[in-house]
Amino acid sequence: MQKRMGRLLLRDNPTIIAPACPDYSHMEGKYTFRSLGKGIPLLAQVHCQFLKSIADYLPDARIIIALADHEADDALLCDAVGVSHKTFCAYVAESVAKTNTYVSEFGWTACAMTHYIPTLVDDERRIVDELTG
Repeated sequence: MQKRMGRLLLRDNPTIIAPACPDYSHMEGKYTFRSLGKGIPLLAQVHCQFLKSIADYLPDARIIIALADHEADDALLCDAVGVSHKTFCAYVAESVAKTNTYVSEFGWTACAMTHYIPTLVDDERRIVDELTG
């Protein structure tokens, strides 16, 4: 698997999409899901540490941090973090903006996952239906 990933990454102008959860509360590097913040999510920070370590080797790579905005549609997650769907969406939008500002200094971008993959929610539903139907 490492060899296959290496071959893909070392081709001309690779695109690296690093999916990240929203800014859930965390302690000692593990999510607690007790609240939702509006900052740079833990997983995005971890991705950035790793991506910075390889960016010199992939100077032409297009790097995108994609925050999982579609998680706002999960009523159980909204309940767990104590916010409404509308508030969840607003917080994720703020996290995307803050993450984008942070990663722009490296020449990268951040966006909502459904912006990058607009069919994601429908695709997930279809796959769940196929698996459970």
